[in-house]
Amino acid sequence: MWEALILNLKVDFPLIASLAKSHQNWNFVFVGGKGKLDARTQKGFDVCAGLKNVYFLGAKDYREIPGYAANMDVNLMCYRVEGDVWTRGIYPLKLHEYLATGKPVVSSDIPSVIPFELNVAIARTIDQWPELIEAALQGNGASSTEQRRTVAKENSWDARVGRLNICLTNMVNDP
Repeated sequence: MWEALILNLKVDFPLIASLAKSHQNWNFVFVGGKGKLDARTQKGFDVCAGLKNVYFLGAKDYREIPGYAANMDVNLMCYRVEGDVWTRGIYPLKLHEYLATGKPVVSSDIPSVIPFELNVAIARTIDQWPELIEAALQGNGASSTEQRRTVAKENSWDARVGRLNICLTNMVNDP
């Protein structure tokens, strides 16, 4: 089995614990094996593990992952953003996988997601998380299902390679 996702210290488990406690009618489902956690993240993980509405399904074959994302009501990217954590510099490929499902996406405020804010709800404060999730659950997420899928297609590997090929061809032909 190839482990597609790792639950590690970039995930804001204290945030998820807070959301799960205050919204017991919401279920939070995680797919992936447990990786390295620091003390803060481990504490949040432990709280989550004790809650009845948080589910850790463990590692899954990478081919199964799209099915899980497609069956969520809302896909969340809860990354730690406080201080100078390294998550500020990531580019989450799951963003495009989530958009491809057509389901609403709510994300932490990380620089790589900001260009997609027409299609992704970005929680810039802790208080915005429940508001944005609730809006998505009510059908008022960022953009429409079709718009999210279109953005995903525009950012597929084939589309990206095509754009890179054009750039390289232009460089060769116009040095």
